[in-house]
Amino acid sequence: MANKQKETDGKMRVSPPLLEELRGMIEESRRSLAGEVNAAMTMLYWRIGTRIVATLSQQLSWSHFCEIIPLEKSLHRDFYGELCRIEDWRTQGSARSIGKLLKEGK
Repeated sequence: MANKQKETDGKMRVSPPLLEELRGMIEESRRSLAGEVNAAMTMLYWRIGTRIVATLSQQLSWSHFCEIIPLEKSLHRDFYGELCRIEDWRTQGSARSIGKLLKEGK
């Protein structure tokens, strides 16, 4: 008879305080895991950014960056940065080339 009082439709009934404790344990684990994943993703993005900057700084000069950074659209910055790198644009010519191509694109 005691077993029938603790079971309903073949399932064990769990007391509300125990359920709350279990829920708390699960939520705590979720928060902890989310924090660890967030930290790992932040470190990954940091390392990727550092690698990109290191690579680009070997291929583009500071003057190239000064010409590209003021461009309003990120697509333009990416495009002209890549042109400077691939076509080995010199700094003096890059400003003229960027300005000319931007006017043609409008």
